[in-house]
Amino acid sequence: MSEYRSFKDGMYEDIEKEVFNGVEMRHYKDRPNNLVELLNTSVDRFSGRTAVVDNDVRISYGEFHRLCRNLAVSLTSLGINKGDRVAILMNNGWEYAVSYYGIIQTGAIAVLLNWRCSGSELEYMLDDSGAKYLLMGGEHWEKLESISKTKISLKGIYTTHDHVPGKTECFGDLLEPDFQHASVEFPSIHEADPAAIMYTSGTTGKPKGALQTHRNCVANAVNVCKVAEIDENDIQIILAPMFHASGMNAGLTTCLYAGGSSVIRPSFDPLDALTQIQEEKITVSGGVATMWWVILHMTPRSDFDLTSLNKIIFGGSPVPTELIQQLTTAFPNVRFGNIYGSTEATSTSSYNTHEDILRIPEAVGQPLPTIDIKIIDPVSGIPKPHGEVGEICVKGPTVCGGYWNRPQATQETS
Repeated sequence: MSEYRSFKDGMYEDIEKEVFNGVEMRHYKDRPNNLVELLNTSVDRFSGRTAVVDNDVRISYGEFHRLCRNLAVSLTSLGINKGDRVAILMNNGWEYAVSYYGIIQTGAIAVLLNWRCSGSELEYMLDDSGAKYLLMGGEHWEKLESISKTKISLKGIYTTHDHVPGKTECFGDLLEPDFQHASVEFPSIHEADPAAIMYTSGTTGKPKGALQTHRNCVANAVNVCKVAEIDENDIQIILAPMFHASGMNAGLTTCLYAGGSSVIRPSFDPLDALTQIQEEKITVSGGVATMWWVILHMTPRSDFDLTSLNKIIFGGSPVPTELIQQLTTAFPNVRFGNIYGSTEATSTSSYNTHEDILRIPEAVGQPLPTIDIKIIDPVSGIPKPHGEVGEICVKGPTVCGGYWNRPQATQETS
């Protein structure tokens, strides 16, 4: 695969070639070894700064770390060990962020469930993952009441509502009392250890669980911070679902790595998004192009102060030329970008910079600094000539460790 150097020279500094699992690839040398180290480093640097905002809840880096550790201690006391699976079925919110980072601190694997799925689909994912516990928003209990308890291995369900449904327990109890000084030794976590299972859409049969390692998630965060130029001064708004790679990996984890603040919203509502940009002084927003078409044409955006916004990053769909022209007129001080990615590559594989998106808005840019991409014939595996259609093949440290419980599917995509 060719090595591209399409970004600013500084984005290629500190990259080294290394062999991982028998494959030569590139990675940044100065990086956290795992997600726990990633969070701890930012806590050390930015303890008093705001990490997460969710409506009236504002959590500093120090407090976020305390809550995550409390949850990790509680899960350990319930018998969760390294390699066990703990599932999350919640709408976006601070509890989701704490759940994810609390689970991985124990060495367990977070199973991120799509709350849009039916009860039978959730049953399949819980059975397939072998999750021992489920951390859940109480509003989703109705879907789970009907599932076959004999098929799944759950030992307990903890819900976030004050009045928990029958046969579940209170999620808040896992966060208190304060375990800050509890003498619990968590297992060592290595970069190749699994961090999360994210289930794909199942377009070729049952959903497959993409097994994302700590190495994958760290690599994605470092790459996105570099190319999108995100730092500790940024305040991002998370509109994508956190069960998705965009919301969790490209959103929350990238911002935690940078030391910025994440304003978490339950979903995209145009007026709510404008209100949050104004009130929280949002600097970074992501989303599909349609979101910004709605904001431009179906909201009273001139009633809001949006001057804090300086980056809009698209993903998930092409960006029409006309929309970019309209956005650059409406937001002359904003830099735009567009990404291409997949669950199997943790989130982001290529990035179209501001300069290039003005030239070719429908493109998705060049490979990230540590990523190689080629287009191949899906049958022969031979690279296709420039300009011809083929299968996208990605290599780099963000490519996931395979599919959970699917050795054949893993082999077919390697």
